[in-house]
Amino acid sequence: MSFPTRYEVQGAGSPETNGIYEFVALFNDRPYYRHTQGTAWLWFFSAPFLLKTYTGWYLSKRVG
Repeated sequence: MSFPTRYEVQGAGSPETNGIYEFVALFNDRPYYRHTQGTAWLWFFSAPFLLKTYTGWYLSKRVG
């Protein structure tokens, strides 16, 4: 399975998380990306809950 090497995030609600993210590795068979200008992370998740599986993008920023 191949994944894009870069993503651009715009309008994330926090200017610090907007920008370019580069592929780092896989985590639980899902891609995760690191912001090129800071400590923000982006990864694709898939989580089963009750009878449904939820998927989407998760943005995270390290604090401290």
